[in-house]
Amino acid sequence: MRTRGPILTLLAVVVLALVLLAVNLTTAKDSSSQAAANAAATPAPGAAPAPGAAPAPGSAPGQTPGAPQAGGTSTFPPQATYTGKTSGRKAGEATVAVAVHNGKASAYLCDGKKLESWLEGKAEGSSLKLTGKGGNKLTGTLESKTVTGTVTIDGATWPFSASPGKAPAGLYRARTANVDAGWIIRQDGTQTGVQNIGGQASEAPELDPSAGSAVLGGTTVPVKMIEGGDATAVGR
Repeated sequence: MRTRGPILTLLAVVVLALVLLAVNLTTAKDSSSQAAANAAATPAPGAAPAPGAAPAPGSAPGQTPGAPQAGGTSTFPPQATYTGKTSGRKAGEATVAVAVHNGKASAYLCDGKKLESWLEGKAEGSSLKLTGKGGNKLTGTLESKTVTGTVTIDGATWPFSASPGKAPAGLYRARTANVDAGWIIRQDGTQTGVQNIGGQASEAPELDPSAGSAVLGGTTVPVKMIEGGDATAVGR
């Protein structure tokens, strides 16, 4: 009878150990299952949302906020100036500048000799639609920060391309009752301009953009850097 006490004690210890082992195995299994469920519910960084999930605030379905629209087009910024040239002209290239400000746009085309035209209109989304006198017009699209399109002057149409630039690159105009002149300064500092004095068009003198004025026909005339929609009037 004396040997039964230790045996019973040993059996009790073994049973207790088995119970504790079973409890630990169950807890570990539950923790692993919960971790797997959490991992499955959390999308990987950059992964597309699940079907039916709501898009991020301020973005269209399938579009990252601030990213270009489908097809690579983008939206015109509140203020910007683009300068470039036409192509395919038999008489040589003409220079083009477009200034955009809060949805309004002004443009100027000139060849540094006699051809010139001022145009005005709107920049909506990625589209540009401007008109001038005599049926002159310019249409363009902003894509990858570059404006491409066509410009029609005096019935002839040419393609053009213009890239963004920072001041002093831009579009300038001097205008009085008898004088009207325009200049386009490109990002590399080169410029093209035409002056019209008393109805006679010719190459404009070189402009110092920091001077704020130019001598035209013997008269000092104030010069203004044009922002979108402030060319004061649709030009010739």
